[in-house]
Amino acid sequence: MTYNEVWRALGPEDRLKAGEAFWAENGPQQQGAMQLLAKRYSFRPKTLKALSAERKARMLVELTLPPDITMLLLAAFHLTHRRQLLIDFLDALGIVHKEGFLDENTEATPPTAETMGKAVEMVKGKYPAREVQIYFETLYMQDPGFWKELGAYLPEKTAAGNE
Repeated sequence: MTYNEVWRALGPEDRLKAGEAFWAENGPQQQGAMQLLAKRYSFRPKTLKALSAERKARMLVELTLPPDITMLLLAAFHLTHRRQLLIDFLDALGIVHKEGFLDENTEATPPTAETMGKAVEMVKGKYPAREVQIYFETLYMQDPGFWKELGAYLPEKTAAGNE
């Protein structure tokens, strides 16, 4: 599975929410998306910056996106609209975080198969299956080495495509 396949699995409403979450805060990660929009729509960067987050989100989700931008959109979506799922999953794994954000200064060890199994079952019992699956696929693609035990809970093409 690729980031773009996961992106398409979100559905139009969730993709728009992801775009709005992505544009909600100004940051360097938006530079590539700004360049993409400027090129596609023949807008000057200054004009693009003046547009609302909703308008830029609508423009962005209409495009075929490169994987790096798609990954950023998926991350923004989960951190904004599925944060409690992230928090519950990381808590169940015993991974230190701050409101779903992993601390870059903390060395976490990859979860064991047993710990992963318990955490997966907990979130599957608490959240809609589609939301959980999309989160797991996104997480696994970001770091298949760290999340290798999560591969057992993913469709074969997700786990096989990232080994």
